[in-house]
Amino acid sequence: MSGVSTQQTFSRPFTPTTYSYTTAVYYSAPLTLTLTAVDPSATITVTQSATVITPAGSNYTGLTTLYPVTIVVTSADGTVSSTYTYQPNGG
Repeated sequence: MSGVSTQQTFSRPFTPTTYSYTTAVYYSAPLTLTLTAVDPSATITVTQSATVITPAGSNYTGLTTLYPVTIVVTSADGTVSSTYTYQPNGG
């Protein structure tokens, strides 16, 4: 991924080799992640509480700060994937 943006501030800037992020947020606040893969052929899958979140463009809405978010980026040929965890500390 080339970038992750939210209305919150991550514990550190996004880098592809850092796999876990946290942020302090308001309890039970709605959350939107904007995700962009470096390779436009790659796929991004976002899940929260075993629910796959369908994006609107590059925005993943309908998330909550109560539960961790898992982001999996998979290469176009499916041979390489990276998993990132975003833990909003709102719960």
